[in-house]
Amino acid sequence: MAVIKHIAIKNSNYTSAVEYLTYKHDEFTSKPILDEQGRMVLRDEYLIDGINCTPQSYGLDCALTNRQFGKNQDRKEIKAHHYIISFDPRDRDENGLTPQRAQELGMAFASNYFPGHQVLVCTHPDGHGNAGNIHVHIVLNSVRAHDVQQQDFMERPSDAMAGHKHHVTKDFLEFLKQQTMTMCQQENLNQVNLLNPAKVRITDREYWAQRRGQRALDAQNATEGKPLSRYETQNMILRNQIMETMKDSHSFDEFVQKLLANYGIIIQESRGQISYHLPDRTKPIRGKTLGTDFERTAILRFFSIGYRITPDKSIREVTDLSQNAKAQSSPGYAFAIKKENLKQEAKSVAYLLEHGLTPDEMERRYAFASEDFHSQTTALKELEAGIKTKKSIQHALNDYYRTKALHKEYMDAKDKKRFRETHPELMIYDAAVKELRAHYGKERFPSRKQVSEELQTLISEKNGVYERYCVARDHYREMQAVRTNYYALQGQERPAEPEHNQTQNRT
Repeated sequence: MAVIKHIAIKNSNYTSAVEYLTYKHDEFTSKPILDEQGRMVLRDEYLIDGINCTPQSYGLDCALTNRQFGKNQDRKEIKAHHYIISFDPRDRDENGLTPQRAQELGMAFASNYFPGHQVLVCTHPDGHGNAGNIHVHIVLNSVRAHDVQQQDFMERPSDAMAGHKHHVTKDFLEFLKQQTMTMCQQENLNQVNLLNPAKVRITDREYWAQRRGQRALDAQNATEGKPLSRYETQNMILRNQIMETMKDSHSFDEFVQKLLANYGIIIQESRGQISYHLPDRTKPIRGKTLGTDFERTAILRFFSIGYRITPDKSIREVTDLSQNAKAQSSPGYAFAIKKENLKQEAKSVAYLLEHGLTPDEMERRYAFASEDFHSQTTALKELEAGIKTKKSIQHALNDYYRTKALHKEYMDAKDKKRFRETHPELMIYDAAVKELRAHYGKERFPSRKQVSEELQTLISEKNGVYERYCVARDHYREMQAVRTNYYALQGQERPAEPEHNQTQNRT
């Protein structure tokens, strides 16, 4: 999944940004790493380009722009903005993402959404701790150097004028998240919905606390000759305690009692939200700080419909040997299938015992999972159809406004036949009007900005529905495999599928 992060910079030395991007720095202290002669060490691999400047002239160009417009003279002013787009580590191997392609995407992103600024775009092929994630740094002078054309995403007229500062708001950051998701979808890269809160939320503070703690623990283990172990932050320990207690409970009340009895954790409720009060803390930790999986709604849903936080994808349906041609002709292959079937049946029995499911309760949960999956699939298809229609309208509107002035000339022309013969672009106008009339009838056509906003809303809704669809799909497949394996083990015929499943299979 790609994520985008924003950092405000108050350092007036713009050259330090270039040094950070091109030379090695300690990831904990952000100080440059020096060689034996006390000189900074270049990074092993990076790609860097400039927009409205060069990497070599970035510092001087920014200083001259600030002086020209009398900006960034105060020590407390934000001198630059640093955006980081980090791609999923799997994109390199699974989807063929290269640093060169990431640099191209970063340049296009910066050109589109930070026009008129002096910008550095630098791609690093690896992340913190050799995580393997390609990531792009975009660093821009907070003062715009050139006038640009007003764009739909700009909130104020001054956002297009030279001498004005880059305007960062919550809505603009949400817009950039949406564009990041759209970019990943177009490039077929791994992505999640950045506009929805994370199921497990790791803040920057927790991330670096874990990194520092891990480094200290590794040093201690090395000194004492102990094997390497994983350091866990207080929030991560709390998440594990909550998840283990949920799996060991059958109701919300039992969950609350066991959490207090086993770990001394008190659950406090206020305005529909819950917080976890640890015995060694004066302030409680809010559920939404840990992630949406640890909020009241998610926990109640867990106990009401039996959702697992992480479905067990390792449970698969047993293979019917009588319908497998290869197994019929190969005794060795048939033996391997029988062995695998026994494993899957054992996993299914363990699942039923773990969740205390009777056959009737299993059927109830399967029916709910099936209905939920069918509902989410239908909602996703409807939104995809709506997005396709809205994109078609957007394309027609672009053609309409592009040729509207030409059509006015045509209407004013005396020899309309000759004018049309010499201006075949009028066919584009006619086709656009025909399509727009099909959607809006005699109503006034909407503006391009309105349609763009409607399209972004639909895409945002689709991303949210897609995430729910994935959860429903995994849960349905899990229950389907458990159910199939249970009846195979019992030697019984499976009950008929729910009606909506039969309809879906026929279609």
